[in-house]
Amino acid sequence: MVEEVTYQTTGLGSETSGGGVRVNMVPKEGGNAFRGYFFLGGSSGTWQSNNITPELRGRGLPSPTSTDYLYDLNPSFGGPIKRDALWFFGSYRRLVLNTRPGGTYADGRPAIEDQWIDSGSARVTWQLSSKHRLTGYLDRAFKGKGHDFTDLVPAEVSPALIDPETAASKRDPKVYYIGYGKWTATLSNRLLLENGVSLAVNNYSIIYQPGIAAPQGSPRFLTSFPRIDILRGTLTGASDFTPNFQRQVAYALGSQMTYVTGSHNVRVGYQWRFGPVDSQVDSTNADLNARYRNGVADSVTIRNAPVEARHYLNADLGVFVQDSWTIGRMTLTPGVRLEYLNAEARATAAGPGRFVPARTFDGTIPNVPRWRDVAPRLGLAYDVFGDAKTAVRASLSRYMNQNQTDIVSRYNPMAQQTDRRNWFDCDLRPGTSTCSGLSLPSNGDGIPQDNEIGPTGNRNFGVSTGRRPDPGLRRQNNWDYSVGVDHAVTPSLSVTGAWYHRTFQNVEGQYNTLVDPVTDWVAFQTTNPLTNQPMTMFNLNPAKLGLVDLVDRNSDVNTRIYTGFEASFRLRLPRGATALGGWMRERTQIVACDTSNPNQFLYCDQTGKLQQALGPAAGIPFLNEFKLALAYQLPWQMNASMSMLSYPGPMLRVDWLPAAAAFPNGQRTQPVTVPLIAPGTKYGDRWNQVDFGVKKTLRIARADLEGQVDIFNAFNSSAVLTQLQVFGPTLERPTAILQGRLVRLSVGVRF
Repeated sequence: MVEEVTYQTTGLGSETSGGGVRVNMVPKEGGNAFRGYFFLGGSSGTWQSNNITPELRGRGLPSPTSTDYLYDLNPSFGGPIKRDALWFFGSYRRLVLNTRPGGTYADGRPAIEDQWIDSGSARVTWQLSSKHRLTGYLDRAFKGKGHDFTDLVPAEVSPALIDPETAASKRDPKVYYIGYGKWTATLSNRLLLENGVSLAVNNYSIIYQPGIAAPQGSPRFLTSFPRIDILRGTLTGASDFTPNFQRQVAYALGSQMTYVTGSHNVRVGYQWRFGPVDSQVDSTNADLNARYRNGVADSVTIRNAPVEARHYLNADLGVFVQDSWTIGRMTLTPGVRLEYLNAEARATAAGPGRFVPARTFDGTIPNVPRWRDVAPRLGLAYDVFGDAKTAVRASLSRYMNQNQTDIVSRYNPMAQQTDRRNWFDCDLRPGTSTCSGLSLPSNGDGIPQDNEIGPTGNRNFGVSTGRRPDPGLRRQNNWDYSVGVDHAVTPSLSVTGAWYHRTFQNVEGQYNTLVDPVTDWVAFQTTNPLTNQPMTMFNLNPAKLGLVDLVDRNSDVNTRIYTGFEASFRLRLPRGATALGGWMRERTQIVACDTSNPNQFLYCDQTGKLQQALGPAAGIPFLNEFKLALAYQLPWQMNASMSMLSYPGPMLRVDWLPAAAAFPNGQRTQPVTVPLIAPGTKYGDRWNQVDFGVKKTLRIARADLEGQVDIFNAFNSSAVLTQLQVFGPTLERPTAILQGRLVRLSVGVRF
């Protein structure tokens, strides 16, 4: 469906709200001649090399992450409905990708993550007159996952150790579509008017495997819950994600006028997005997950299900002015964007669950922010010598955080909540986490009973979120800076060097007005189990457990800072060959010290300035990324290509979930997580991948027949992409590696 794709990575104009990468896709329209393209490609797991190594097996990866099978079918065609006036273009795609995460069924069959997408797109273009054009577009998709091992997986669990029969979640195909209409009017040779309306619907369900759901009151309700062993890395019993339904509908209106004079290119316009965002979570399978340590009870995470939260985005509105002004050898692109964001909650009701009563909500949430912001943009490009060979460019832009209904939803008492509580599989004294000593048949049965679950960490649980915005809360944003030089060394070689810097402002922090981070926590000394060095941890005063009044505020200390350096080249070689490549050196530093929990002070400042008494953070080093691509035209209408990617490994953590025995007298007030190493001291494997492709084209009558062979990961690298980062026997167990060398065959017919 797409004729051309352009990317912009920095210095986005005021017609765009958020920062980051902007992708502009120019769709195909059809024409006065019928033309089309048919593509069929695929691969089989038998065409893939095994890249598992003894070292990976020794680290606990039973089998490689691999492809079971893949196929991609994509016909498209377009032409005239009425010559010189009305054209169409349409496309259909069937994509199936089944992968093997490494797990097995009880009978030895490999677990398969089976996923598919069916999508159809159609576009109609009507040239009403020489100055006016109407366009309509519709994209409808059906997609699903029979077994999901990669999304919504607890941090302590390896996908290879999820029971595929009971604990893999399932995504049920629902409604996905995008539609838009656009009117373009060329009012004069200097004035262009564009008006559009669009609709995007994204409704989906996440459900249990067939036969696993156990509604409240059924015989299996208290026994078929998710079981997470945080030391073994396993998930059994049921999916850890409560079955739910999500509904997201986005309506949008927009208009833009462009006026071109030669030295000026001015655009003014607006964009208004609105619509409902709803969430429904069912009450099933004990309304909790249970957490074990080598089979021994440790804690539970309870849920406030059932809940139904309804929200409405009233306005994500932007009004912008953007100019491109050429003065001699300099071009300035000043712009400004005015933004308004407003959302609200809607009234809902929910029945009782295991841990919550029946509830009603009138939709009123006081003091929800209504944000009005100004986002200036400025870009500059200068032809240094006036010969169009060397240009200096710079930009300074402010981008607002991309919020919708997420702000109002976090204060909605009907939104999904969780509460981590102690559980030791024994009868507890009421209101405590201390075993009573009573000998009951349910003691030690591995099933969390109500009398075995410790007190809540949030006394508002099931009633409210215990969270509110500060009256002066402002919208988060970031300032983006860039400076670059582009130089044409020869007519066939150009090089680029650039510096990028981004700082985040109004970053939020939270404080609990009812708990003091100094006086209400008891410090104690323990031993870091990874380094055997002394470390300090904190246990909450039991009298303060459950007292929660969290206030979201703009922090004076929390921030995020990105810095990057780029060098790249583009080279045109004889016989139509091309080469391009680049080097990127970058780092991101995060400061997150604004918290009421002193256990989170450790390594909270990645710049190495704040909260260093508990453990010094040496700072985050710069990491290097390399890319290279080559394309060459061979004889006999053949083309060859090669690409090389080299990514640095991800920053790794080691998180410790200390058992109750690690606390003084074994009296853990509530479960905590603490880091054992400073950020920036440990990284995963560097990911190096080389791919090759060869394509042959044959002319048959009026059609071009294209056959292609692609080889991915040609050198069969087995770099570890993700691994478990929880201290214990499964620490550093790989959860996914780069897939082994894979051959894909494809054929295309262009007519």
